[in-house]
Amino acid sequence: MSSLPSELEIHAALAHRRRLQALRLTGMLDSPKDERFDRLTRLAAKLIDVPATFISFIDEDRDFYKSSYWAHPPAHDVREVEGRTFCHYGLVSAGPLVVDNVVDHPEFQAIPLIDVLGVRAYLGVPLITDDGMHLGSFCAIDMRARHWTERDIESLSELAHSTLREIKLQQALQDVARNLEAAKEAVRKHEELVATIAHDLLGPLQIVTFSAESLLLGDLTPAQRTSLTRVSAAGDGMAERLKSLTGTASRSLSGLVLKDVSVEDLLSRATSMMAAIADRKQVRLEFEVEPGLPHIRVDLAWLLRILGALIGNAVKFGPANATVRITAERHYDMICISVIDHGMGIPEDQLPHVFDRLLQLDQGQAPGVGLGLAIAKELVEAHGGTISATSTHGKGSTFSFSLPTDSDDPG
Repeated sequence: MSSLPSELEIHAALAHRRRLQALRLTGMLDSPKDERFDRLTRLAAKLIDVPATFISFIDEDRDFYKSSYWAHPPAHDVREVEGRTFCHYGLVSAGPLVVDNVVDHPEFQAIPLIDVLGVRAYLGVPLITDDGMHLGSFCAIDMRARHWTERDIESLSELAHSTLREIKLQQALQDVARNLEAAKEAVRKHEELVATIAHDLLGPLQIVTFSAESLLLGDLTPAQRTSLTRVSAAGDGMAERLKSLTGTASRSLSGLVLKDVSVEDLLSRATSMMAAIADRKQVRLEFEVEPGLPHIRVDLAWLLRILGALIGNAVKFGPANATVRITAERHYDMICISVIDHGMGIPEDQLPHVFDRLLQLDQGQAPGVGLGLAIAKELVEAHGGTISATSTHGKGSTFSFSLPTDSDDPG
């Protein structure tokens, strides 16, 4: 055996920054037992006929055993050892550390395992990466002095190479997994960007389409009706294309673009948007907001569409020269917005079904909006709210939806 390294050399190797970085990148430290490595230590014990073999990795403070084999297992499965071990001497060696009899080497007497386990012979092959970083050792011990043969050294060296190949394979698989996750994240961010852009375009488009639909409720010349019908159809077609980019289901939006909105501003916008429709029928639109309401966190474009649909129905199916009231008030931690009309009302037997997706009420009796109220219900629920309707046939209806407040503080 060649001369042993000095304590200064061992300390320098233990603290070597690049070596420690390479060691941690393997993922071996503090990792659970692994049958792939356990097979190698079992095979080593059989090939060179020893009572114990180890695959050890060495950081600044300890010797960590990724795998160990004992012909006669100890009472406790020790997976790490602090203090000096034989493997520390291999950190500064390019080749195997071969000790036939520790008694012949007083410099080893400071190693605790000699007395604790009764070790008399040691053979260790350093685990060295392709760029020369020492990770630890594949080692074997015997409780009797012995002459390690060339075949013993060759067998353990081959198994050390197999260990390094397993480590490289594991690192490659981890790199593939990381790259796959990075690719998935890149795709997710791209889809999110596309969806955001599509939704930003969808909001104004929906207002244009809804405005065209609202104008179709008024008195129009055939040419005007044809043009507005084309605008509405083209808008719906474009909206469907945009919705496919936002990952929406049916005609409701699953990925809402939320922002803090003043309730008073919301109702003001909604009544302004529907003013032209109401004026044609000489219907007054009035809104009233309870003072001090907090903001609500909503998708503004969709909330305007909900309110537009409810106000449009109230105007369409109510009498001329009437008043449609829109109110907002706080109910505990919810903001309740109501559209109140004095129209024909909804028959009692049809009231429980006004939000059914495929129901088309009798247009001569009630708001025959079909899918419109079903969409409103889906959108309100997507905002974490609820929607309901009350009505007295012949006297009028109230459609109300409640949304959670953005905060406890007034807006």
